[in-house]
Amino acid sequence: MYEDAQEIFSYLPIRRNQLESDYIDHLWNAFSVLDESNTSARAFNLMPFHLLFMMAVQYKTLRISKTHKKACELFFCGVAGRSKKELLSDQLSVFDIALINERTIPEIFQLIDLESEKINSIKKLIDDRNDRLAHAKGGIEQEPDEKIALYIEALQTIRSNFYFMNQQIAENLLSGITIEDDITQLLESLLSSHALDENDLVEVARILLESERPVPAQWIELAEYLLTQFNFDAEMIKTTYPKQFNLKNETYPDDSLFFEELPNVSTNQMLDIVKAHYPAIDPYYLASACTEERKRKFDVLWKNFMPYADRHFRSQAKTNFHQRTWEMYVGNILLEKKLTIQSQSEGPDFIIDKIGYIECVAPTKGNPTKPDSVPEMFVATTPEEIRVQDVPVDKMILRITGVIKDKALDQYENWKSKKWFDSKIPFIIAVNTGDLSHVEDPSMPNVLKALFGFQFMQINIKTDATNFSHRDKVDKSNNESVPVNYFINKDFSFVSGVLFSDKSVLNHPENIGEDCIFVNNPFANNLVDQSFVKLFKNWTASKENDKISLKKNY
Repeated sequence: MYEDAQEIFSYLPIRRNQLESDYIDHLWNAFSVLDESNTSARAFNLMPFHLLFMMAVQYKTLRISKTHKKACELFFCGVAGRSKKELLSDQLSVFDIALINERTIPEIFQLIDLESEKINSIKKLIDDRNDRLAHAKGGIEQEPDEKIALYIEALQTIRSNFYFMNQQIAENLLSGITIEDDITQLLESLLSSHALDENDLVEVARILLESERPVPAQWIELAEYLLTQFNFDAEMIKTTYPKQFNLKNETYPDDSLFFEELPNVSTNQMLDIVKAHYPAIDPYYLASACTEERKRKFDVLWKNFMPYADRHFRSQAKTNFHQRTWEMYVGNILLEKKLTIQSQSEGPDFIIDKIGYIECVAPTKGNPTKPDSVPEMFVATTPEEIRVQDVPVDKMILRITGVIKDKALDQYENWKSKKWFDSKIPFIIAVNTGDLSHVEDPSMPNVLKALFGFQFMQINIKTDATNFSHRDKVDKSNNESVPVNYFINKDFSFVSGVLFSDKSVLNHPENIGEDCIFVNNPFANNLVDQSFVKLFKNWTASKENDKISLKKNY
């Protein structure tokens, strides 16, 4: 019965003053103690519960007195007796309503068109308690569970007639709202002044959410307030979202990478609702467009890069955000380094004057339903959740080699037939592995493992000398072998070097480009000018006889 009885709180106001809250807590605690008793005392749990019921009735009466002021004053004059002064006071409280005879109070529900039969059923509950339990007449409630169910049913009956009152106060709020108003403060004022309960809030909120009066920023503020403060039904907000935001329009301001119809949000719950309405758009794009600080970071990069972006850049960023923003970031780095760059509709992402071609690639984790995809890294939110987890190095390397081959190497092959192509110009591949998320080996980045076949660090216990084990391939789940030796033979000599970063563009350092590392291909046909190499942290790869050595220069 305890769980069923808790429903009484949904009929009590969400906002109460301290005196009211203390009184209600005392009543509920008394009920709980009696209800949990294994003795005959349990039969008297109805006594405090009845008072909780009457508090709910009195709150409803108080609400009616605010919206039907003249009619209520006439009613109070007729039933007040010696309490006329208190009942006609502008400071009328919920406790003052108790000055009226209990069985008379339900009469006021005629003002909200509650049927006489239902009013009489409420009176019967009150009479039954007063006649059988409130006085020493030997009355004992044999079926308290059934009686509590009747109390809850009575409150449901009363509440069902409050919709039009809720509609009126919501429309009054909307009629006076301005774009400068804090809509959450206006709602809080309603909660306090009109003693709204949970159902009242739902009805009022639905009207506010479905209205076109709040501007988009106010609507989001309201929606997030409902979600965070009242654990509001996210489905209702999701359903009303399209009425406020035009899902078909995509208007791009010149100074932003993102279309302006997307709102600024501050909670993950609201972000999930936005994502649900744009299933075809990259979630990373949406999270960045809807988060003020993220958006600012990307828009700073966009303003510098915009003159070099192709006409499809922003539309393609919606579905390949990680890849395209990496290209944008590389463009910003090159400009920051005072390099002269070109970007054309076909061919490499950048042509750097006197340096070479650069093509940008950024592997993602892949389709999570596929066995070779990189799994999400588990992030513990409590100490109890902390656990050991493997770093999926081989799967990360497969993703790196995959994009290098499919996007960079295959495209280079296509460029050979173009008039603008010059086979004597160095070719650099820029790789970003930030989306793979997992921590990298601090002694040997995964990009180098994918290019040179290095695997595990080996330490000679006698000399402390270190080395790495080597392999030529990594096997996929279907046993297909994928080469990891692009830079240890002449097969890929047309690639001059790789510029790479393991940081997502969102998390780029303040000193732009500081996260990027360059490594040369020791078998390259066309060497990259050292003036470019020295702009970045770098590794030097050299070949001597049949051996390849790598030297870290930072």
